[in-house]
Amino acid sequence: MPTIPRSIDVTFVNQSAVELRWLPPAITGDQTHMYYDVHCQKPCANNDDNECVDKECESIVTYLPRKEGLNVTHVTVTNLSTFVNYAFKIYAKNRVSEVAKRRHGVKGDFTAVSVRTNGSSKFLVFTICAIHIDLTQMRQL
Repeated sequence: MPTIPRSIDVTFVNQSAVELRWLPPAITGDQTHMYYDVHCQKPCANNDDNECVDKECESIVTYLPRKEGLNVTHVTVTNLSTFVNYAFKIYAKNRVSEVAKRRHGVKGDFTAVSVRTNGSSKFLVFTICAIHIDLTQMRQL
């Protein structure tokens, strides 16, 4: 089985989307065909740590080009909620990984990153307008 993907990087984040990039694993195993699966989780709303289990992201979340079987080392995840901390797990897999999962229930190792989405674009537009108004008033003085 391959080792974990390396050097995961958040190359873009806004109020509803995240772009992630990574490097292939250092060890790919004997298999030449590598692919990646990306899993999105968000923290539970319950504050009780004893009952808190992170949940998979909603079904409306979109993965571009796709969530599983990626043959590239990047993905864009869209339709996320604003001001939410998300955890993304990236698995490197090959044919041996699938056999290990079927026969032994081994899911494999992953690289993880946490990302917090930003606020809405309406807030950003409002802030820009406020700055413009302040500059106009300063010129009149």
